Amino acid sequence: MNEYTGQSAKYYQQSTSKHILLLPAVERHLPPVKSGRLLDVGCGTGDLFSTVTDKGYLYYGLDVSRDMLEQARVRHPQGDFREADATSFSNLYQEKFDAVMSLMVFPCMEKKEMIVESL
Repeated sequence: MNEYTGQSAKYYQQSTSKHILLLPAVERHLPPVKSGRLLDVGCGTGDLFSTVTDKGYLYYGLDVSRDMLEQARVRHPQGDFREADATSFSNLYQEKFDAVMSLMVFPCMEKKEMIVESL
């Protein structure tokens, strides 16, 4: 997790495979809407922001790393970015979401119980 905090977060870039495989998959499978809300759990630097907003959604990003969120806010100042972990964020939002994404959070969780709690 050190790559997501401090100086490392300032220079963080998504892997080539995420740009080649994951982001195009989101583009293909996320349906366009006239209006909607999408929550990106584990948003990091907000890489999905443009894809999500281009499809008609308001973007809400959540991440445990304050440093990654700082980068996200600089890159996408119109996004709604909040700091919390995936197991304890439900009290942060009054909004209901039309879609929730969590692309790379579960591999970072140490215990199966954390995955179940976040879901």
